[in-house]
Amino acid sequence: MNQVCRPERRENSVGEQNIVILLRQLHAALEQCAKEQLESCNLSPSQGLILGYLFSKSGESVYSVDLHAHLCLSKSAISAELKKLRGSGYLQLLENPGDDRKKRIVLTEKALQIRKVIDEGLHKREELICRGIDKESIEITRKCLFTMRDNVRKECGRRTTHG
Repeated sequence: MNQVCRPERRENSVGEQNIVILLRQLHAALEQCAKEQLESCNLSPSQGLILGYLFSKSGESVYSVDLHAHLCLSKSAISAELKKLRGSGYLQLLENPGDDRKKRIVLTEKALQIRKVIDEGLHKREELICRGIDKESIEITRKCLFTMRDNVRKECGRRTTHG
């Protein structure tokens, strides 16, 4: 395994040396940042991620199972967020002629109007977490995060096998 990905033990407090806690702290900070960025649109961070994913798949058929797999949100959370987004006029759920159980998710004009806010928010958060870090270190970190994610998926089975 790449030596760069091995956590270095520090002599500081236990909380600082545990990479799981650091990742949880980063997640919480990013959630708070997303809340502030999306406040003007009255959207939650999860709704912003869903819309961001849908924007990235422009022209493709997307279903709730795709969101579940990509965003690693529970099926019930995806369902609840889609219901809110539909109620707010950001998307429509269209029948799938081949499978009555599946609904194709289609963005509305209202969603397209806030695309810039969503895209800028994601870009700003990525810039924020990478501030002061050189490109080579960012790429090493990205590779390490992919490896960590894959390690957990292999060890923990189906619950974390989303792509």
